[in-house]
Amino acid sequence: RVRGGASNQTVITQDDFEMGSPGKIISPSLKASSAFEIQTAAYGADNPTASGGLLNLVTRSGSNRFEFEFNATAENTQLQFFRDSRDSSINSFYYVLNPTIAGPIIKDKLWYFFNTETHLTQDGRQRDALGIFPDPEPDQRFIQKGSIKLTYQLTARNKLSAITNYELPFEHNRIAGVGVDPAAQENRTTERIFVGLV
Repeated sequence: RVRGGASNQTVITQDDFEMGSPGKIISPSLKASSAFEIQTAAYGADNPTASGGLLNLVTRSGSNRFEFEFNATAENTQLQFFRDSRDSSINSFYYVLNPTIAGPIIKDKLWYFFNTETHLTQDGRQRDALGIFPDPEPDQRFIQKGSIKLTYQLTARNKLSAITNYELPFEHNRIAGVGVDPAAQENRTTERIFVGLV
């Protein structure tokens, strides 16, 4: 929310491509952005719909130098202290693997950038306080998302960039609540892809 506007009045763009309202965007992986440009007023004729704010993600590009980067994050409730009988008996965890690779395909002419994120998540649900129902099934998610950018030097002053974001989430045991039979649970698989050319 920016300048008193609702969340859907903030425009989110990537390299000036409009990505949709917050919560519904095909978001690039975090390490794909080299900068975040935020405007809170005076948008001009190119962004009249941003009555709240404007957030532009500037995508990283490859160069003549080969680059490799790897990040990982791990969280698990088994590492928490002071848990009691009201907490879920099934542990919750969140693991993220995030490699990045970039470099030249043709030196001084064609470069690539690739970043991908693997998210492994499990949420142990709250137990029945009376102990009548068995512990609910945990909510599990696997999300593979990433960004790919190819940049071609057309002339000394002009470049052509192709940007692709993809998101491939899978969710298991989507129905929350005590007393949901495992046979009544549902899975969901989706595919979201964005392609842009600048």
